[in-house]
Amino acid sequence: MKRKNVILSLVASISVSILVVGLFAVKQFMQWRMILNSGVFSSAHKDIMEELLGHAFIWGIIVLVCSLLVILFLCWLLLPDRKERDICEVLGNLSVENEFDSLRVDTVNNLIVYGEVKVKCRPQITKIVIHLKRSDKHSMSYEELNDIFGQGFYDGSYSSQKKANNLKYELKRLLERMPFVVCPTTPNEIKLLGKAVR
Repeated sequence: MKRKNVILSLVASISVSILVVGLFAVKQFMQWRMILNSGVFSSAHKDIMEELLGHAFIWGIIVLVCSLLVILFLCWLLLPDRKERDICEVLGNLSVENEFDSLRVDTVNNLIVYGEVKVKCRPQITKIVIHLKRSDKHSMSYEELNDIFGQGFYDGSYSSQKKANNLKYELKRLLERMPFVVCPTTPNEIKLLGKAVR
């Protein structure tokens, strides 16, 4: 989460810098236009300078637009999806304990079972689902992964954060055909919510 905030603040500062540089470039362009029209240059030099200024202006606009598109893409990529956040809030209110009771875990064959739906998964995922089922709020922090997989699995480093995020994503994907969702907007936490679908 801290890394995401740093990237977002960096993107914001870069966008402000681009805006300031863009405004300065427009001001300089206007000044050069005034100098060209003042009659200081001969007509041959004036034509060459006008052509150069035109090219510089066009390329400046292209660079500005591309930079802003990259910034918008990064913001879209890094900011949590509002729609998903709303879904998580609604689903949190609709969670039904019976749905969690119907969710079964087969640790021998590494299956997650809900009704007729059976999903094959890694042993790590089955252990996480068992832990989530037993938890009062059906959630666990990334630090709790150390209780399941041993000390040192999650130590807050980038690599351990990536491992935990991958497990969270994999669980989310495996539960798509079941009335459960892994809330994606909870940082450093795996939260299982019931859709209350019968």
